[in-house]
Amino acid sequence: MSDTLPLGIIADSGAPEGSTDYTTVVLFHGFAWTSDGFRKMLPFAKAKNARIFLVNRRDYPGTTPYSIEERAEVFAAAVQGKTDAEEARKILLPWMKERGREVHDLLVHIVSQHKIPVARPENNAGGIVVAGWSFGTTLMSALLANVDSFPQGDVDLRKYLRRVVFLDPPDIALGIPPLPEVASANNETPIALERLVRELSIFYSAYFKHGDVDKPETYERSTPLADPKPTWYSFTPDELEAIFHPVPGDSRGGSDATLMAAAIPCGVFGVLREQALRKGEGSGWEAVELRQVWADYSIAPMVWCARELRAEVDKQTKAGAKLRNVSFVRVEGANHVVMWDLPERLLEALLCTQ
Repeated sequence: MSDTLPLGIIADSGAPEGSTDYTTVVLFHGFAWTSDGFRKMLPFAKAKNARIFLVNRRDYPGTTPYSIEERAEVFAAAVQGKTDAEEARKILLPWMKERGREVHDLLVHIVSQHKIPVARPENNAGGIVVAGWSFGTTLMSALLANVDSFPQGDVDLRKYLRRVVFLDPPDIALGIPPLPEVASANNETPIALERLVRELSIFYSAYFKHGDVDKPETYERSTPLADPKPTWYSFTPDELEAIFHPVPGDSRGGSDATLMAAAIPCGVFGVLREQALRKGEGSGWEAVELRQVWADYSIAPMVWCARELRAEVDKQTKAGAKLRNVSFVRVEGANHVVMWDLPERLLEALLCTQ
């Protein structure tokens, strides 16, 4: 990691030998997991004409922890949001903008330090595909919502950034109203955030067989398949030690848990989602594609999120709204931890044309 970067690059697959048009894939992890969870994707990079960077978010290993002042802002928003959602949004939207700026600056760093190929969207080659998995999707919406306001330095990132990916996010990460009746059901299942973060992670790594995507009443909300077993149980002790990092997810003051508690009630993630969808004509950023990659054996809120975002895009498009290009890619037979169980197929989903 560069001394000036608050985010942490923990792995680089390296450039494919001899390639002048490889795609640079930058991956961010989710809640209480590090980007070590993506390591199984690295061996497939060169064969797919790709270079993969794994990046840890703030407060995870190899990064700059949030400062006392940064933490205080989120805690203040959490308190303020109990009585005044608008005031809480005034605190959190600039805070999230800074998180988007950190992603922007990291991508600029990768361009300048590694001399990666420029984007060739007409050939679906070159440039950068950046993805945030699960709760990491909040960084992606913060980036797209604010990127046209970031000052341009020596590197014009518009020549490189080709696609931003929401990778199997839950509804809460995009501010989408929850799946009907799930809120009450969660009180009786391991989804509840009050449970141990470890138990939550095991549940999220299970496989769930749903019915018709367009019929939420057919979703399986609480009972996973007995086989395959949750991905969690396939980790070795060393892998688990590298991947699982529960401190930010601790409901007693962890940075991710506090951000969720502050941002969800006041609707900040929904505002970022709406702004990320906008095309932003004239900014030079309108050509950046937004893609949602979703796993159809993931937990119900992830499947619901994909359904609802597609419905929103369809509705706004029919109404004449000027949205950026939005695509949806379904990874069949995959659970939420698709990057571990089906790493090659996930990489293909990130890179493919649509």
